[in-house]
Amino acid sequence: MTGTFTRIGTEVYFLFAEKGAQSVAAAWILSNSEGLVREIEPRRGEALAAATDVKKREEADSLVAFGIRRFGGIGILANGTAILREMLKGESPSDYPK
Repeated sequence: MTGTFTRIGTEVYFLFAEKGAQSVAAAWILSNSEGLVREIEPRRGEALAAATDVKKREEADSLVAFGIRRFGGIGILANGTAILREMLKGESPSDYPK
């Protein structure tokens, strides 16, 4: 799950945790992810923190590989990152690799 320090990202992350999901919380700043991971334990989820800039393909690929190594696979990739901010700077979603 990316964007775990945003309001929407956090709420989605909590929903996954309440269902017992194993998750990797990713944000630009590791301490943002680590704080969220500490909140997951009481909600029955298992979580790991990672610092990742998903606009950088190699970091996004590393995040996916980390999740696979730690949990044996990935069932859902969730992006809670606020890409709208970048769009307001004149970029569009087509500027980012798929």
